[in-house]
Amino acid sequence: MPVSTADFSVDVIRNLFIDRYGISTLSEFNTDLSVQFSNKSPQLIYINAVLNDPNGNWTFDDGTTSKNMGSIDAFGTTARYLTLKRAVPSADVENETFTVTFEIYKDSGYTKKIDQIVKTITAYIVDFRNNSNWNVEVSDFDDGTAQGWTLNLFSINDAASIKADGYAAYYQHVGSTKTPSLEKNISVPSGIAGLIFYWGAHLYSAWNGSYARLYYVRVYVDGAKVYEDHVNTAVDYNPTHKYLGWFQVPIDLSPHAGKTVNVKIEFTVKTDRTSYEWVRIAVDDILLVSKSS
Repeated sequence: MPVSTADFSVDVIRNLFIDRYGISTLSEFNTDLSVQFSNKSPQLIYINAVLNDPNGNWTFDDGTTSKNMGSIDAFGTTARYLTLKRAVPSADVENETFTVTFEIYKDSGYTKKIDQIVKTITAYIVDFRNNSNWNVEVSDFDDGTAQGWTLNLFSINDAASIKADGYAAYYQHVGSTKTPSLEKNISVPSGIAGLIFYWGAHLYSAWNGSYARLYYVRVYVDGAKVYEDHVNTAVDYNPTHKYLGWFQVPIDLSPHAGKTVNVKIEFTVKTDRTSYEWVRIAVDDILLVSKSS
């Protein structure tokens, strides 16, 4: 039987939510589009992504509209992500639609095309807290409590916040590999719904050749991984410090509208030594946004 599109699947978020509040001081911004691939065929395949925006607003982070995403093993599944770029709009933008075509090839030279899968994405770039069309619930931790989130290794602390006088979920790590996380059962409103959260990190190592590392940021909905960023950054004595963030992560909860789901935000961190090294992580302003479709 010849290989066909039936042997492959691509899972990508349908609605892309961007909190305009967090990008208001920028001229352009990047956001990650998490993609889950499944190759059910008995051969190695290669994926090329082509972005088509009729309005010309969106590109990949390097300014192109075509990007090779590498290979996927036979009978393999993998998570990848595409970094998208857009100019910051001067006003809220809703229902901005573009497509990404995932072209499937037999060869690493991307010349023997098997088929393609087209996904449509709708972007909402909104100052959600100041737009009356949207319902917004914010976990900002500024009352010093976890606000219903269950914390694993994290604590609520005023050492970090996206506001000068605020609090955040905060964790300082030393030692072996750990997976700090926070999770909550969330009632997803009907209609269009999404979750947006901010995270940042500070890595430090004062020991030459020994590293402080942040490997992954992952999000699970009812135990299924819906987002993965292989951050994979490390720092040793030279340079001593590395600063990451604040970053926004958008999660589309629309497929779960009207249901209660468990949302888990998880990091993977490690330090090679228990002294002279640490990784600090903070999560702040988790927004549940929704509107009637």
